[in-house]
Amino acid sequence: MRFSLKYLARRLYIKRHRFWNTYMSDEVQSKRADDTIINFPILSPADIDYEYVYAYVKDWVTKKYTDDLDIMINKIGNDDYYCETKRGSLMNNILDRIHEDYREIFLGNLEKRVVDKNPEVLLLRGLGMLAP
Repeated sequence: MRFSLKYLARRLYIKRHRFWNTYMSDEVQSKRADDTIINFPILSPADIDYEYVYAYVKDWVTKKYTDDLDIMINKIGNDDYYCETKRGSLMNNILDRIHEDYREIFLGNLEKRVVDKNPEVLLLRGLGMLAP
């Protein structure tokens, strides 16, 4: 079966509640209260729209896609992708795999604040009291 990446995103968008359930899971929500994370997105169910899902699929292609999966994805031009499933593979299995990787990619996109272990040394160096 041949299709575009937009078709794949549309199929994932139909089951967007799975993205929401992953977002609301205890593992992901525990990161929300973590003070060291600086870019945790506060989402509502309406925020998981087609554009969000399509952006995730493009992110998944760059981070998790490998040639040994049941789907072949080829980049055409700057922003277009051509997809083809391998013979005998089921689309639902491919969609399940992409849904399962959402948690890992979401958590991987979070940035932590760099905490200096010894702020006094930096302050003293800034004042010229300590030799570098």
